[in-house]
Amino acid sequence: MDFGQSHNQVVFTNRARCRDCYRCLRVCPVEAIGIRDDQAFVDQRRCVSCGTCIRQCPQKAKSYRKDLAEAMEMVRAGRVAASIAPSFACLFDNWQIRRIPSALRKLGFGYVAETACGADWVATETAEHARRRPDQMTIATACPAVVEYIRRYRPEQCDNLAPVVSPMRAHGRAIKAKLGDDVKVIFIGPCVAKKAELQADPDAAVDLALTFEELLEWFAMAEIKLADFEESAFDESPTRTSRLFPLEGGCLKTAALPLDYCDTRNVIVSGFEAICDALDTADADGCVLEPLFCAQGCINGPVIACEKTLLQRKRSVLDYIDHADQADKTAPPVKLDQTFSEDRLREETVTEDQIRHVLEKTGKQNPADQLNCGACGYLTCRRQAIAVLRRMAEPDMCVSWVRRLAERRTDRIIETSPNGIIILDEQLTILHINPSFKRLFMCTDAVCGKPVSYLMDAAPFQAVASGRQDLFEATVHHEKYSLFCHEVIYALQDEGQLVGIFVNLTRAVTSKRQYDQLQAQTLQQAQNLLRHQVDMAGKIAEYLGQSTAESEKLLVNLMQIAQNAPPPDKDTDRWPNGFYTSK
Repeated sequence: MDFGQSHNQVVFTNRARCRDCYRCLRVCPVEAIGIRDDQAFVDQRRCVSCGTCIRQCPQKAKSYRKDLAEAMEMVRAGRVAASIAPSFACLFDNWQIRRIPSALRKLGFGYVAETACGADWVATETAEHARRRPDQMTIATACPAVVEYIRRYRPEQCDNLAPVVSPMRAHGRAIKAKLGDDVKVIFIGPCVAKKAELQADPDAAVDLALTFEELLEWFAMAEIKLADFEESAFDESPTRTSRLFPLEGGCLKTAALPLDYCDTRNVIVSGFEAICDALDTADADGCVLEPLFCAQGCINGPVIACEKTLLQRKRSVLDYIDHADQADKTAPPVKLDQTFSEDRLREETVTEDQIRHVLEKTGKQNPADQLNCGACGYLTCRRQAIAVLRRMAEPDMCVSWVRRLAERRTDRIIETSPNGIIILDEQLTILHINPSFKRLFMCTDAVCGKPVSYLMDAAPFQAVASGRQDLFEATVHHEKYSLFCHEVIYALQDEGQLVGIFVNLTRAVTSKRQYDQLQAQTLQQAQNLLRHQVDMAGKIAEYLGQSTAESEKLLVNLMQIAQNAPPPDKDTDRWPNGFYTSK
């Protein structure tokens, strides 16, 4: 669903398909498409339902309200008449055209006729109105997109709109006058704006508008193949010239007004830019302006569903006119009057200070920075700023601004990186060094412009520059700087540059060396201690052995002495050695 999309909205965005390409913004003639949260949406109040965005969207994300289900229900429910626009002739070959009435009757239409019948009366009424106002410009009102554009965006021109209904409404009124008000009328044509025309100003003349796309879809659902039908005629035939209405100049030709492309009295314009130019510059005195919103007319409608080229379409219409049944000119059987009132678009007022603030926010405070490239969908940076203030756009839609932000972020990353970064050209000349590189290699920006060999061995860079290596990666000891670095060197092929990234490993390498040295010292000390303990144990064992031997010898001597001593004297209880025993 679209942002703010109502049930009755005619043109809307399929958000699942929208890819944020801004194509619809660029082609929308009235800037009715906005961007919110990176998604396009159609502002119904601004939209004139011209269908340009539907035709131009590469992702088919723009669509229109389909009324086929309602049409099928109408046909099932009661009496329904079909009014088919004269541009239908460019969709089919001649043999197919003669079978269209039979196919429409097969769908359930009880009355089938060409909208060109109404076009003849509309052209006549428009010419009469112009004759009654010889001093004022008259703008034909057959194209609903043009009418809505004037009512909303050029309200000062509303008085110049011919107060005449469109051919669709004229034919619808005539059918109901002929068959009864209970008959439903369905218009079939190449235009999305016809749906909006009925919705904006319903008068019960036409009940529903289908596109040719919807008609072909209906044929497919009903399994209708034109080759299976017999030829038949429409229930009424228009004049020959009225079938020219889908072509440039068709209205003026049908009205029998002088048509000279070298004259500016009666002007034929198609396409939005040509219409704007004509409204700005056409001679107001008696000028009749026939504007068609689609370039080259209705045969180029946004949903005409035709694969033929425009020239082939024009030939098909002209060929059909030459071979189809013709009717005599008749007076309008119904009133064709319609009043067109202003429906001025009320824009939110924005101040110069607000515009300046938005421009400054996107880095465009200086006129030189306002590129007016149109990439965002707006012709100028100023108009994009106004759209931002009216909540129809977002600041980051500016491609150049987003690119500058990205470049600044990249520069910021490089400048604040703790790793040293150096950029060289293909000749290994230093282009740029970041602050970390300067600290590691004790240099300044003065080295820029000098060969890298001025600072270090250039061999790794040469290996990558020559193509011998796609990537150089190694841990290198720069003795001159008492520095150990893990280095990564690679090439930017498109830019013809080399990038070197240096990760400082000096502390880690030094710590590891100290650890290895301490480990070796500890191992040596442990080995020395072990040897000392072994030696000590040996000496202790030797001492113990000697002491044990001497003790053993002493004991042996004592035992021998004890065994060889004389018995004591019985009279004196005295031993020979003079010791006495206690009694």
